[in-house]
Amino acid sequence: YYAGLDSTGQIAFWYPRKLSIAYTNKKPEPEYLEKMNLPEDVEYPISYIDVTDEISVMANGYYYPQQNWLSQGYWSWKNVGDQLPFDYWPDE
Repeated sequence: YYAGLDSTGQIAFWYPRKLSIAYTNKKPEPEYLEKMNLPEDVEYPISYIDVTDEISVMANGYYYPQQNWLSQGYWSWKNVGDQLPFDYWPDE
């Protein structure tokens, strides 16, 4: 399911099954393979997305509600900082 929401340029997105994303233009980083106990000859990173319910995506890439998006595989390892709340600021 995909639809434009309104004049803000947001879209609504939902998919009833887990999505598999294979990025074939890059090899996974050696640290990832080691951490995940994968063989060194893995040709490309694979990520999985589970959209548990409809999400809205803004033009800048921010999506909400964030609890409706679950990343697994390479994306969950590589982009941990992107999974923090949008307004997160570490304590000094």
